Amino acid sequence: MIIKRLVQVDIEWMMHWIGGSMIGWTIGFAINFLARQLLGTSDFDRSYVGYAIFGVCVGFFQWRNTLRKYVNGVAWTTATGLAGVLLASSLIFASSQQLIPPILEYYNPGCLSDSCDSFALVETWTVGIGKLGVIGGLSVAIPTSIVLVLSRYGSRVYVWLFGSLLASLTGLLLYLPFGMGPGYDGTLFYLVLLGPMVVAASSGPFLYVALYHRENNDGERDHAMTNDEPGNPKKPRLGTWFWVTAGVFMCVIVALLLHVFKVDVDGLLRFPDRLAAFPTVEADYKRIYDAVLGATQDVQLRESIYDFPPTLMRGGPVHCIRAHLSQTYGTNRSFDEVRADYRKALSFLSWVDHAESSGVSTVRLRIRLYQIDPSSLDYQVGKGQYQTIYSINVNYADPAIQYCIG
Repeated sequence: MIIKRLVQVDIEWMMHWIGGSMIGWTIGFAINFLARQLLGTSDFDRSYVGYAIFGVCVGFFQWRNTLRKYVNGVAWTTATGLAGVLLASSLIFASSQQLIPPILEYYNPGCLSDSCDSFALVETWTVGIGKLGVIGGLSVAIPTSIVLVLSRYGSRVYVWLFGSLLASLTGLLLYLPFGMGPGYDGTLFYLVLLGPMVVAASSGPFLYVALYHRENNDGERDHAMTNDEPGNPKKPRLGTWFWVTAGVFMCVIVALLLHVFKVDVDGLLRFPDRLAAFPTVEADYKRIYDAVLGATQDVQLRESIYDFPPTLMRGGPVHCIRAHLSQTYGTNRSFDEVRADYRKALSFLSWVDHAESSGVSTVRLRIRLYQIDPSSLDYQVGKGQYQTIYSINVNYADPAIQYCIG
């Protein structure tokens, strides 16, 4: 009977459920993103407040579009907000206790920007996905199931519990091909648009069965906690709220498309000349970057966490394009031999040798090659393994390094 009902879900009901879930999900995502930008913190959307706001938005539009004739709006919205808090606390606890094994590992094949950032599955990914799926599913199912029970839909609440777990696992599994890269556009597309559709479509049939059960032999439905007449529930209506939220949803989708296609609206409005010069500057820096990395075959010991590809600096007195590279190597050759390699590879940049360091110094470029002193703390990275440990730093800025801040 339950399986038959699952495959006979009312299409109109499902469209309302998916639409409400997607609108709430997108608006919750947008509110968290804006709050993170305004507050200047990257952790807001991962905080209890961020999760609660997200849950409240999703719950409100689910109720507004689909559940008005079944459950109390305040009760359902509060439950989904609590689900967000429960999910946040569960993830924080599981992470602190290392209960969830790794799922993905980061790697970059070596290009200049995060467009090449990629992730690969590790051996423990199935266990990690399973545990995350259970945490996500139970976090949503527990508070919302309480509302269903109080609304006298408790006889099949176990169906909703199972559906929540299945939707959570399905959403996580389908995320993997989008979240593995390269780049982060696929991740953003899934989190904002496709993800909510998948989760809502997976969970909807189970909630439908839990709500549309027949408690009496004559087939009348119980509509507790509403003002509907028994046996004559109101139809969901596409009122002003729906069209307003649909408009907001479309605005978010437009913003997402602008991001996916890398349309720099701020740059086009404020720095059109700099954006026009960007391809030329990037090509010039790549020529230098490739020459620096290709100058040696020595063992790389460390790269700076502050490296970044050509980036438009929007603050400071000069709106410049800046890039930075720093590498530390170890070798059993002499430092003179190392300098000879770089002198040859970078001869087109007017390389100059000095007693303690060598490099290039122009208006737009600073390259410094130097041997790390054994008494320095930086020497510890390869101490006892190599005869010579050295670093090379590259600072690049267009139109000039001076006053280029960022």
